[in-house]
Amino acid sequence: MSSAAVDLRLAAARKVLSETSQHLGVIVPGPHTPGGRTRPRVVPTGIAPLDRTLDGGLPRGRISELSGARSSGRMAVTLHLLAHASATGEPVALIDVADALEPEELSADERERLLWVRPADLHAALRCTDLILDGGGFALVALYLVGAPTSKVLARGVPASAWARLAQRAGSANAALLVVTDSDPRFRPGAFASVGLTVQRRRALWIGGAPLLDGVEAELMVRRLRGGTTPAEGFRWGAPATP
Repeated sequence: MSSAAVDLRLAAARKVLSETSQHLGVIVPGPHTPGGRTRPRVVPTGIAPLDRTLDGGLPRGRISELSGARSSGRMAVTLHLLAHASATGEPVALIDVADALEPEELSADERERLLWVRPADLHAALRCTDLILDGGGFALVALYLVGAPTSKVLARGVPASAWARLAQRAGSANAALLVVTDSDPRFRPGAFASVGLTVQRRRALWIGGAPLLDGVEAELMVRRLRGGTTPAEGFRWGAPATP
């Protein structure tokens, strides 16, 4: 595809994002809202012990990472964080490169304030994240890279230059960028992440005596906290049954 064609597509995407932002009621990016109120510096997670450890929640303008093994509850935690962030009135976004989200898992209110993007591959996912952060106004943007297909351009995963650019974009947008991985080093932000969270599945929760999975009891562990002491204990949390 020629450079001119790419520019045209990006211009069209920015127009759609602008229209979507107006529909969602996006707050103007930056440290202050249009009314002059100071915007919060964190996005609360809604998990009290975790918020206490993180000094209020996920830091805005920074990258946070959530990792875990298969069936550990990564998507359930991601959806919880998105839902809690959107409940404050600001829209949120999910870049779902693996198409892992089941829309029926969301309530009508959650669908109304969630921008769900399903890019074709890793390269497209990074471009979409770049574009959304550049548009501004989102409280939390989740980049779900579990099972993400690579592309010819990014056959070896996400380069450091891409993480540096996204960290800068998140800072300019005053948004919390959550990167969800399965600990594959090709997709991890490494030192670019200010907060590192790990989710581990502890036990299954069943509906009554029937063999129907209702959810899992998961443990969230803070393994990295820039500028602070990382606690050794984890936080138990009940997660709905999602991948």
